Amino acid sequence: ARPRVRVSSLEPLARLVLGHVDSLNPMQTQVHRCALYSAENMLVCAPTGAGKTNVAVMTVLQQLRAVADADGAVDRSRVRVVYVAPMKALAAE
Repeated sequence: ARPRVRVSSLEPLARLVLGHVDSLNPMQTQVHRCALYSAENMLVCAPTGAGKTNVAVMTVLQQLRAVADADGAVDRSRVRVVYVAPMKALAAE
């Protein structure tokens, strides 16, 4: 089994956003490089409660980083993110 990625080892913005957990779960560990550091398309199929929402958050962070300036500021007019929430409860979050 692959060791889990500790959130403390991720970049500062990812640590801020994902700081509510100590480490990524096995599925998130497996896909985090693509989600956080690549603009390639990806498809994640996993059961309810497997952590897909945090993977979606990682892809949003990757997109924000792609348009950030050297200081990390994001020109909000340069980026659009659409997340389709599978449940009403998630949409409220």
